[in-house]
Amino acid sequence: MKTNQETFDEMVQNVKEQKQPCLVDGECKYLTPSGNKCIVGGLIPVDRYTVDMEDKTADAYPVYDILESLGHDSEFCRDVQTRYDRLAMTSKRTSLSWQDVLKDDLRNFAQKLGLKLNW
Repeated sequence: MKTNQETFDEMVQNVKEQKQPCLVDGECKYLTPSGNKCIVGGLIPVDRYTVDMEDKTADAYPVYDILESLGHDSEFCRDVQTRYDRLAMTSKRTSLSWQDVLKDDLRNFAQKLGLKLNW
């Protein structure tokens, strides 16, 4: 099993270059038609992605099975996903860029859990 720090590092690497949150019609998605991935979606190989995953949390089937098989703690992933989704839904309320908002929030989250943000 990967440590939470290892999983968090992978998540950050997958989303830090994105210019916008992973939304389709205002809803958070693991994978958008343009190939954008959410913070948990970035952990899931494209060939293992199915539309059945959408609208399910990281600790629910089938997402749970994939994350666990890749060595990720699905409950930790769910906690990060919850923050990311909340942030994605409210990020338009600020004049800061998505990357600045995301980086600041992930830094605060990491500190609370004793993790390090490797941006």
